[in-house]
Amino acid sequence: MNIIKDLYAYRELLKTNITKDVGGKYKHSFLGVLWSFLNPLLQIAVYALVFQVILKSDIENYAVYLCCGLIPWQYFSNVVIRGAAVMVDNGNIIKKVYFPREILPISLVASEGVNFLIATIIILGFVIFGGIGLSWNILWYFLILAIQFIVSIGISLLVSSLTVYFRDLLHLLGVFMQLLFYATPIVYSMNAVPANFRWLLRLNPMSYLIDGYRSIFYSKTMPDFRGLLIAFVMGIVLCIVGYFVFKKLPELGEEFIIENQAAAHHIFTVMRAKSGDQIRLVFTDGEIGLSEVVSPSDQSVKLIKLLTESSELPVQITVAVGFPKGDKLDFIVE
Repeated sequence: MNIIKDLYAYRELLKTNITKDVGGKYKHSFLGVLWSFLNPLLQIAVYALVFQVILKSDIENYAVYLCCGLIPWQYFSNVVIRGAAVMVDNGNIIKKVYFPREILPISLVASEGVNFLIATIIILGFVIFGGIGLSWNILWYFLILAIQFIVSIGISLLVSSLTVYFRDLLHLLGVFMQLLFYATPIVYSMNAVPANFRWLLRLNPMSYLIDGYRSIFYSKTMPDFRGLLIAFVMGIVLCIVGYFVFKKLPELGEEFIIENQAAAHHIFTVMRAKSGDQIRLVFTDGEIGLSEVVSPSDQSVKLIKLLTESSELPVQITVAVGFPKGDKLDFIVE
């Protein structure tokens, strides 16, 4: 429940991040927000040319069928690719200002969700002008979107934390998402997949979600609630695992200004509560350096007091928690 309290306490920052991301995405481009429509339209045109005209797909109203799968996929893909870099790209801000780190991936998911809402107009256009029309089942759209939002948060928390440790993941994800695109029934139907391989596609929550979007827009039927329930459970599991991994992140250099011994003792006590392992202390004063590894004990508290007493100016302690394995605390006193 702490994450909910933190998000509520910093709700203005969350709103600002979402607004900034949505407004700044195409800020300096000539066409601006029109790219939210042009990008998916151009992709739909390319895939429709390849799979309908060249490969002669037998799916009726293929452009509409493709649109109902491709636009939700773009939302998911943008969350994964951009979410992987969100912590690394905002490293300087994280080092200077305290705020709940979860705001970064969550605000990214929300801002991409806003872009997806805008792009949904394209789906409506294809459905209406493609001769399919609308039905009351379109109201299930918000349920499917909510489940995709949960899945996206879980994925974003997971990849944003993993890339802090494994920067190569930023490059591997591009290839992985291309493979996953063709392992998801977007440009083809599930019926085209041999029965003994369909279980592989069902491991992907986006398979259920895209099927849900197609049901309400393309088929004008109620979505498969069993499939949506499976996707929802997958999303909850991803959120739990993602949050657990995310909380193991290093604090990336949070800075505290320590002006007296009591403050130093307080900071150490708080940090010590997060780790039962060793604590590394580094003190630099001009050309004099001292580095010592000590266990969390009263003796190490005395050492911090000694270091703070030896400086005439307020002592700045940079704390990096849990780096690299989540079991150490680094105090760099400058």
